[in-house]
Amino acid sequence: MENNSYLLETLKEFGNISGGNAAASLALLMDTQVYLSVSKVDKMTQLDLKTNDLRVEEHMISILLPFDGDMEGMLLFLLNQTFAQTYLKKVMQRDVCAYQLQEQELKMLEETASIMASAFMEGIASYLKYAIRIQQPSITMDMKGSILNEVLTMAVQDQHQALRISRSFWVSSCETPNELIFLVKGNSVDKLCASLEVSR
Repeated sequence: MENNSYLLETLKEFGNISGGNAAASLALLMDTQVYLSVSKVDKMTQLDLKTNDLRVEEHMISILLPFDGDMEGMLLFLLNQTFAQTYLKKVMQRDVCAYQLQEQELKMLEETASIMASAFMEGIASYLKYAIRIQQPSITMDMKGSILNEVLTMAVQDQHQALRISRSFWVSSCETPNELIFLVKGNSVDKLCASLEVSR
């Protein structure tokens, strides 16, 4: 992939457009502008899991949404606690403590992630003419490094590689960035490249 500039730029554009769709859905929910970083694209192997720094100790809220169908992988939202508190206070119209989230508040975050995931995947599925099913979200609270280690280990299996497209997003009232990570697993990476009519 490193030597295929067309593939790299196409995947970045996927991330830019799809991430923009997800951010637009969040902006509607919050009635505010959502800012985005540019997309980053890389591939992951088991060797990368051993060499990458996955020991970041920032405490975050993760929402994981697996997807399958014509392409298999996962969408991961990593939310910093200040943003989660800001968002929940905005949409629920009451004070919220991000360190002691109740079931209703966790459900709200899961529902929001599902809305953003649907917006993200819609553009990709339409362009590729894929049928993609987004599964139920699961939410956890842990150190960022631990979350990434667990999710990337699920994505990178045996001798296969995973493709990762990531973007950061934030709002003016909470400028600490959150992350949206799109992971394509195993054989789906090759299928995606074939669908784009490129060789790796």
